[in-house]
Amino acid sequence: MTDQPTDSQPAAPNAAVGSVAVPGAGKFGLAHDAWGRLVMIDAHGERHVDVEPARAFPISDPEHWISICDAEGRELACVEDLADLAPSVRQVLVDDLARREFVPVIERVYHVSTDNDPSEWDVQTDRGRTRSTAKTTSAGWGRTARW
Repeated sequence: MTDQPTDSQPAAPNAAVGSVAVPGAGKFGLAHDAWGRLVMIDAHGERHVDVEPARAFPISDPEHWISICDAEGRELACVEDLADLAPSVRQVLVDDLARREFVPVIERVYHVSTDNDPSEWDVQTDRGRTRSTAKTTSAGWGRTARW
């Protein structure tokens, strides 16, 4: 038995099915495989492993125009309106988008230690109070903050 996931492994048997806005694309299913990767099963039964959904307008129109891209970034489908999807597909897609788009909003900064690197932050977010560290780089703040 291998510990590496393969594309030939089946998606969850209860994969949700829904429609897409791409003409001729028909219906598709979404499920997570045993390794937590999002898998899209297209109208022809082909499995696309490790797909990534992305909203075209995440702030101004989050319910419309969601692109589903393969692991190489090629668009496989475009969902024009989440309301047009079957409830089970919509739920899988919305849940996956929420995991990818998690961004806590800092509402108050209680303390920042700037005398060491990484700096330590004590903040209030919309998800509660938390402490974090952020490392600086030669170009300024890096993407190494851990919330």
